[in-house]
Amino acid sequence: AGTIQNATVYNGKYYFVINSADKLEIVEAQNLSSVKTLRNTFSATNFATPYSFAAVGNKAYVSNWGTLNLNDFSYSDPFITLIDLNTNTVSGKINRTLKPQHLLAVDQNIYIANVESNTISVLNTADNQIVKEIEVANYPDKMVLDKNNKIWVICQSGNLVRVNPANNSVEATISGISIQGFNEKMILNQNADKLYWLGSGGKVFEMAITATTAPNTPIITQSRAYGIGVDKNNLIYI
Repeated sequence: AGTIQNATVYNGKYYFVINSADKLEIVEAQNLSSVKTLRNTFSATNFATPYSFAAVGNKAYVSNWGTLNLNDFSYSDPFITLIDLNTNTVSGKINRTLKPQHLLAVDQNIYIANVESNTISVLNTADNQIVKEIEVANYPDKMVLDKNNKIWVICQSGNLVRVNPANNSVEATISGISIQGFNEKMILNQNADKLYWLGSGGKVFEMAITATTAPNTPIITQSRAYGIGVDKNNLIYI
């Protein structure tokens, strides 16, 4: 049982991040047969409200919000779980002072959206060290990589930010977009030249990566929308 927050396809396998159950399910993409379940043990807290998965080579990373404090529904002691994909075992953790949300792998780096701040951390997977803190609009969340190898970040402050990973600089900020205000959902089409995201009230917005202003009119409205996806034929699923 649990809530699947993110599902990532990597090297022929699905990696399902399940937050309320604190586990990672690994299954074969072709037939959905189980490969392995990674969870907490009596001797190790491997996951604590996990959210997102990303991988470079045989190294995988899972962001964890940390331990839920029931008194005020905040989270403490956030971290990133390290996973060895050769053996599908937890190999360690990286403690964080900021709550990590979405992760994105670009070349040899993992980009970490620090959702309760205005920064994205760049982690070098060679030594697992942070090499850059990129200042963006407040509350960065979901990130995607477009056809021009540029990172787009949707922020809970109602902004889209474009980052150039070649020099880790902010190239553009588009303000005034409709957002959900929590756990933002954004995808690219198959050509990676159009962005789609969930806005307030279940509205779906579309924007070309060449645009300079936010769209005002949704292309779809679906109440109680929580997730969004696109298939190889550019059909949108909500």
